[in-house]
Amino acid sequence: MLLPFLFVWRQAIEIQIKANIRDLATLRREQGETDERLWRKTVDKRLQFKLGHNMAGLIAEHDEHIAALRLEVIPEPVAETLKLLAALDNGGTGFRYAGVLTVPSITLDFRTLSAALDEAYELLTVVIDAATHGEGV
Repeated sequence: MLLPFLFVWRQAIEIQIKANIRDLATLRREQGETDERLWRKTVDKRLQFKLGHNMAGLIAEHDEHIAALRLEVIPEPVAETLKLLAALDNGGTGFRYAGVLTVPSITLDFRTLSAALDEAYELLTVVIDAATHGEGV
């Protein structure tokens, strides 16, 4: 019962991080940065083909944009939740397919885990609002 729960949360967080990366790259272009790595098509290709479902890579790119824009860093408890999610299922298949997880077993407090994932997702959903003072991209 835990794997479907984790799969849905991981998928939601991954999609939000990818949306943030696209928007943060747009903000950087709007601020005058001309690096071709920030071009929309380049970002889309990198997200689709290079990073794919690699949670650690997605988090690293997200953090790179946050730093470049001099935004407030992701709070440590949320960063730790994202790192844990990446450590448990970095490639996006562990929670999706039976027998793929490399962690033999762990003990989790479901309520605490649920609250941590909710906090991570909620924070990720407001990154762009914080960066643009609610104006969006």
